[in-house]
Amino acid sequence: ISGDKNYLDETAKLILGQDLFNSVVDRIASQGTIGGTNGLYLWGCLVKYLIPKPTIILSNPTWENHQKIFSYLGFKIVEYQHLTADKKLNFKELVNVIMNHPRSFILLQGGPTHNPTGVNPNSREWEQLIELIQTNQIQVLFDFAYMGLGDNPESDCEPLRKFTEANIPMTIIFSYSKNMTLYQHRVGAVYILTKTRDEKKQIQSRLSGLFRSINSNPAAFGELIVKSVLSSNDLK
Repeated sequence: ISGDKNYLDETAKLILGQDLFNSVVDRIASQGTIGGTNGLYLWGCLVKYLIPKPTIILSNPTWENHQKIFSYLGFKIVEYQHLTADKKLNFKELVNVIMNHPRSFILLQGGPTHNPTGVNPNSREWEQLIELIQTNQIQVLFDFAYMGLGDNPESDCEPLRKFTEANIPMTIIFSYSKNMTLYQHRVGAVYILTKTRDEKKQIQSRLSGLFRSINSNPAAFGELIVKSVLSSNDLK
């Protein structure tokens, strides 16, 4: 039900790096998904099971399915204007919306890529966001659909690694649709960083149960392709 374990582990290592993966693997609940869209929906269902009336912060603009999924699931959606008039990141408004909505969720897009603007925080701004998010007890949802299509795979993953190192409560939704051109095979994954091993077991059980009722099983063929590539030094 959860998906191919080697596929899930190799993908997590790709995102976090081997050393960081080793340090948190006992606290990561994971689930193979039918692409990134399914991962977002699955995460939303999990949150709704735990919190009846959750609030999520979204950029405006954002990918249209973000609005559709979380509206459908009954989230309260708070928007901030993502760009300034001169098409730069509106970091001031991002800071304000976090400060004005403590203990909520925020959707961030990993690396330097942002759909549809292509504008995301720089390294210094990511560091500021970590401190701000910790102070305001925000839980982070990373939609990471374009790894490797920004600067390079390592630097694209840097923000997610920084958040993981800071033990920010977070979820990563990952997709191979673009970077491995597996769009029609629907190859994705959900990773939830928990605080303890016991919490990981509880979240893993609920995550698997929800996926079973919604999709039954993840698509095996795409996972096998990715696993074959990531497990081979020559192909990787």
